Amino acid sequence: METLYHHVADQVESLIRDGVFRDGERLPGVRVLSRQLGVSVATVLQAHQTLEGRGLLEPRERSGYFVRRPPVDAPEPAMSAQDVRPVPVTLRDMAMDLCSDEEKRMVPLATAVPHPDYLPIRQIQQASIWAARRGLESLDYAFPGKSAFRRQIAQRMAALGVAVSPDEILATNGAQEAGSPDAGRAGFAGAP
Repeated sequence: METLYHHVADQVESLIRDGVFRDGERLPGVRVLSRQLGVSVATVLQAHQTLEGRGLLEPRERSGYFVRRPPVDAPEPAMSAQDVRPVPVTLRDMAMDLCSDEEKRMVPLATAVPHPDYLPIRQIQQASIWAARRGLESLDYAFPGKSAFRRQIAQRMAALGVAVSPDEILATNGAQEAGSPDAGRAGFAGAP
């Protein structure tokens, strides 16, 4: 059985495919479509998200939803027959390959050094000032994480429908600590 929002998404998609709404054009507002189609605003929003997933719409902040050019069904590329033999590859080789992408096809997220233009400098400064005013308490960490922090995580989990007690939450200083076989023991390295 097809849901109502899928039906609305199919209607809007057929309007796009028929050229009623063209690439780059703004769709009528959510409330307008809700009245025109006789459905709720929530149904129209869900239909828009479905169309976004299909690659037909793109939301623009404070502007609404815009039509994207429908994806073209391209034939699958043919595989070239090559005599490739396996060679040993180390993790270091793979990391170096990723970091030295000469064609700049990838953003070097593995290097942990973001480009300065993408850093929220003002927010970092404000957070640093806030931490300095709070004193050493904000710079200290405790195993398995501060109780107030774990309580706040439990509250956010409860808001998402996941019942978890703060005592069941383990906050580590990073992924390496979390993956450590000693992470569950009270005396593991790095604990205050």
